[in-house]
Amino acid sequence: MHKYLFVIIYTIFTFIAKAQIPPPPPNAIKKANDSSVMIQAKFPGGAQGWQKYLQKNLKADVAGETIKLKRRQKDSTETIIVSFLVDTLGNINEVKVENLNPVTPAVAAEAKRVIENGPQWLPATIDGRKVIYRQKQSISFNVSKD
Repeated sequence: MHKYLFVIIYTIFTFIAKAQIPPPPPNAIKKANDSSVMIQAKFPGGAQGWQKYLQKNLKADVAGETIKLKRRQKDSTETIIVSFLVDTLGNINEVKVENLNPVTPAVAAEAKRVIENGPQWLPATIDGRKVIYRQKQSISFNVSKD
């Protein structure tokens, strides 16, 4: 019996909604009765760059070694939610796992490691001014047996 491991990468962006000033950037967020424009922090290269980075740097075999399938179970998915601050220079700080339910410690540590060791992000801005921003990323590990 062989185990196959698939990593599914989901990105959950948390943000503060603010109003747009025409013409708004495509990733600006708006809130009624407010004239400021907020652009959330993002990974260099956007979602595709993030996926490439994870595929290259995430040690997915950690999940295959630590997520145990129960008898007659064909697969199992574990999602790790990691939050972190992106400062005004794009540096990553205060990385923490935020799952409410228990997760496999080694898998959580791997998700945290890959974010802590990543490159600088593009900082969030409000009205063109760089601001500190709390980002959330979700990384799902799927283990299945053949």
